Amino acid sequence: MEPVKLRVHVDELVLHGVERRDAPAFAAALQQELGRALAERGLPAALAAHARIPSLALTAPAGDAARIGRAIAGGLQQ
Repeated sequence: MEPVKLRVHVDELVLHGVERRDAPAFAAALQQELGRALAERGLPAALAAHARIPSLALTAPAGDAARIGRAIAGGLQQ
Protein backbone atom coordinates (compact mmCIF):
# COMPACT_ATOMS: atom_id res chain seq x y z
CA MET A 1 0.00 0.00 0.00
CA GLU A 2 1.39 3.39 -1.01
CA PRO A 3 1.66 6.06 1.69
CA VAL A 4 -0.94 8.83 1.58
CA LYS A 5 0.40 12.31 0.93
CA LEU A 6 -1.32 15.03 2.88
CA ARG A 7 -0.87 18.77 2.59
CA VAL A 8 -2.13 20.85 5.48
CA HIS A 9 -2.48 24.60 5.10
CA VAL A 10 -2.63 26.62 8.30
CA ASP A 11 -4.13 30.05 7.69
CA GLU A 12 -3.01 31.43 11.02
CA LEU A 13 -1.16 30.10 14.03
CA VAL A 14 -1.15 32.36 17.08
CA LEU A 15 1.43 31.45 19.69
CA HIS A 16 1.82 33.43 22.87
CA GLY A 17 5.22 33.08 24.48
CA VAL A 18 7.24 32.06 21.39
CA GLU A 19 9.86 34.57 20.27
CA ARG A 20 9.81 35.56 16.59
CA ARG A 21 13.40 34.37 16.18
CA ASP A 22 12.35 30.91 17.41
CA ALA A 23 9.42 30.63 14.99
CA PRO A 24 11.19 28.69 12.17
CA ALA A 25 12.53 26.00 14.54
CA PHE A 26 9.18 25.84 16.31
CA ALA A 27 7.31 25.46 13.00
CA ALA A 28 9.66 22.65 11.90
CA ALA A 29 9.18 20.78 15.19
CA LEU A 30 5.41 21.28 15.00
CA GLN A 31 5.30 19.99 11.42
CA GLN A 32 7.35 16.93 12.34
CA GLU A 33 5.20 16.04 15.34
CA LEU A 34 1.91 16.67 13.52
CA GLY A 35 3.05 14.39 10.69
CA ARG A 36 4.12 11.70 13.14
CA ALA A 37 0.87 11.89 15.12
CA LEU A 38 -1.31 11.73 12.00
CA ALA A 39 0.69 8.77 10.68
CA GLU A 40 0.24 6.99 14.01
CA ARG A 41 -3.47 7.79 14.48
CA GLY A 42 -4.52 7.66 10.85
CA LEU A 43 -6.13 10.23 8.65
CA PRO A 44 -9.25 11.84 10.16
CA ALA A 45 -12.42 11.19 8.14
CA ALA A 46 -12.95 14.92 7.55
CA LEU A 47 -9.51 15.27 5.99
CA ALA A 48 -9.96 12.13 3.93
CA ALA A 49 -13.11 13.74 2.50
CA HIS A 50 -11.15 16.94 1.71
CA ALA A 51 -13.26 18.89 4.19
CA ARG A 52 -12.27 22.26 5.60
CA ILE A 53 -11.45 21.99 9.28
CA PRO A 54 -12.71 24.85 11.44
CA SER A 55 -10.50 26.70 13.86
CA LEU A 56 -9.11 24.76 16.79
CA ALA A 57 -8.56 26.46 20.12
CA LEU A 58 -5.82 24.66 22.02
CA THR A 59 -3.89 25.33 25.17
CA ALA A 60 -0.38 23.96 25.67
CA PRO A 61 2.98 25.27 26.85
CA ALA A 62 4.15 27.71 24.17
CA GLY A 63 7.62 26.24 23.76
CA ASP A 64 6.44 22.65 23.42
CA ALA A 65 5.91 22.15 19.67
CA ALA A 66 5.55 18.38 20.05
CA ARG A 67 2.74 18.76 22.57
CA ILE A 68 0.97 21.31 20.36
CA GLY A 69 1.37 19.00 17.34
CA ARG A 70 -0.27 16.16 19.28
CA ALA A 71 -3.05 18.50 20.43
CA ILE A 72 -3.74 19.58 16.83
CA ALA A 73 -3.78 15.98 15.65
CA GLY A 74 -6.15 15.10 18.48
CA GLY A 75 -8.39 18.05 17.61
CA LEU A 76 -8.56 16.92 13.99
CA GLN A 77 -9.77 13.49 15.11
CA GLN A 78 -12.92 14.95 16.67
